[in-house]
Amino acid sequence: MGDWFDGVFFFTLTDDPHWHVPRVIPALCAKGVITTEYAPGVAIDNTADLPQDERDYIGTQLLRVTLRELFEFRFM
Repeated sequence: MGDWFDGVFFFTLTDDPHWHVPRVIPALCAKGVITTEYAPGVAIDNTADLPQDERDYIGTQLLRVTLRELFEFRFM
């Protein structure tokens, strides 16, 4: 299971400087559980009070990766 997630998500976004996909730790994965390295960040629902330009950037990147998933990677 870990290999699939590493391969699909990590390699599809390695060329994208706007996204960091945490590495999967296969030894800690099990059926129904995917364990990844820690990746600090901010939850999307905590961004409402950010300046408009930062919210625009977040929205743009979310839309861009969604469209890539649908039309380039052919999965979502």
